[in-house]
Amino acid sequence: MWARPWAVLAAVVLVAAGLFAGAVPASAATYTFKGVVKGKLSATATATPLGDVWVGAYTNNSAASSVAGAWTAADGSYSFTVPAAGSYKMWTTCSSGPCSATYASEWNNNESGSYNSTPVAVTDAAPTTTFNPQLEAYGTISGRITNQAGQPLTAVSVEASPAGGGQVSSTKPDANGYYTLGKVPPNKAYISVRDESGQRLYLEKYWNGTAAVDTYTPATVPAGVKWTNANFVMSNETLIEATVTGPDGAPIADVGYVPWVYNDATGAWDGPQMGPLTSDANGKIYWRMTVGKKYKLCVSDTVYGGAPREYRYKPECYNNVATMEAASILTATSAGQRVPAAIQLERDGLSMAPGRPYVYGSAQAGQTLTVDPGAWGPAPVDLAHQWQRSKEGAQLQDIAGATATTYVPTAADAGYDIWAKVTGTKAGYSSYSETVHAGASGAEAVTASAPFTISGTPSAGNTLTVNHGTLSPVPDFGPYYDWFVNGVQDYRSNQRTFLLQTSDAGKKVTARLSVYDWPLQPYHGQASVTVAAGTLSAPVPTVSGTAKVGSVLTAVPGPWGPAPV
Repeated sequence: MWARPWAVLAAVVLVAAGLFAGAVPASAATYTFKGVVKGKLSATATATPLGDVWVGAYTNNSAASSVAGAWTAADGSYSFTVPAAGSYKMWTTCSSGPCSATYASEWNNNESGSYNSTPVAVTDAAPTTTFNPQLEAYGTISGRITNQAGQPLTAVSVEASPAGGGQVSSTKPDANGYYTLGKVPPNKAYISVRDESGQRLYLEKYWNGTAAVDTYTPATVPAGVKWTNANFVMSNETLIEATVTGPDGAPIADVGYVPWVYNDATGAWDGPQMGPLTSDANGKIYWRMTVGKKYKLCVSDTVYGGAPREYRYKPECYNNVATMEAASILTATSAGQRVPAAIQLERDGLSMAPGRPYVYGSAQAGQTLTVDPGAWGPAPVDLAHQWQRSKEGAQLQDIAGATATTYVPTAADAGYDIWAKVTGTKAGYSSYSETVHAGASGAEAVTASAPFTISGTPSAGNTLTVNHGTLSPVPDFGPYYDWFVNGVQDYRSNQRTFLLQTSDAGKKVTARLSVYDWPLQPYHGQASVTVAAGTLSAPVPTVSGTAKVGSVLTAVPGPWGPAPV
């Protein structure tokens, strides 16, 4: 929400740019936006002036950064200057109170977001531009939500989101299924009802301006529209409902799964283009089905991102088989059918804590790639390394003999993506493998002008600094710095510098850098230092008391440090 402090900020911007009267050089042009802001309460109403509304100019790029602006007077008028000729994105918004509760903010050309906004220009030939924005009132929608049996639904949400992005409004129905949603954004908006039961009971429905429909479509929202009797009858979802349990019948959360669907055109079983997919807190798996299609379901307990678990479980496909090829076929024969599948897993071993492998260096021929496996536990864990390569759409292939922590790509790797696979094993524990991308060999990449190093004295109280020279080209995303102490990420800093503490003494501190600039290959750098062990302050202990029979002697150790000792 914009408030008066932004007016002060806008003034500061103008002062910094030297644009107030008396600060403009005589030879410089003054570039001005001015106009009147009006508001429209309904599609047929006459627009009226609005006071206390912010009109601002923003950079004409994806960042849309603030340049300058002004608040309207009571008659809706405003005027402000910008520091240079050019095209600007314009944003208009109420400050607070009844205005902000009534009118939706907008970017030029009735856009809810800056991305598709049409910029407005000031030029040397026309240094003053009149811009008269018109804000439109929010709409409302009300009605009732039921299932196909006419029963009211309460575990659903009603939501309105601007088609161009922006503020979303939402509500829930009452105990009888009735709802009223205010602040429906004008112009174009997606108005939807979604199941919030956590059980995937119903398909989403959308309001198209006249009726509830199944297709994802925006509604045209007239200014101040009041839709009533906008009723939604929710359709049952057609899906696989699987339950994953352990040997004791207890549900298992965060188990990875892959739903396979038969491709009638190719004769192949296709997996999803997303992941990882995992069972929910109740061990449930829900997957939407198309009536008549053939599906198979396999689970594999290799996702370690959820809550820690004592055990890991063996992979399995429905119905109690080891491979997808042998799995039973699941098919829905009618819309709204829930096809059940029970999967009970056998224990494979205790659950280890895998590290976060990281590859750094260059994937170009003759250069060196290095994989840092990260910190695995509980220590000790035996680690094995295998470098792999692949082309788009193909399976990863082991590179013969490439089993060290480093790999030097050759000319034969050109056109391949290079990968590093780290496998951890420990007696009594379920083994685990993590594979990370190292880059495409032979492809153009972001580069650094100097080797990746850490400078600074590695002892408590001093600051470490990452050095890598100049990145070329300047990346679109990054640089992203991460720091680790003994293999565990330390969030004290995400910058180039890291202040050492006494608790770091004797530990290995690692800095990592990642930068991205599509379509170039990313740059990854890493370096480590060992912090000097601290010096223990050991004073001479003293004894107090009288050294005679019946007396109490007290040992005074003195102030040892650094604490705790």
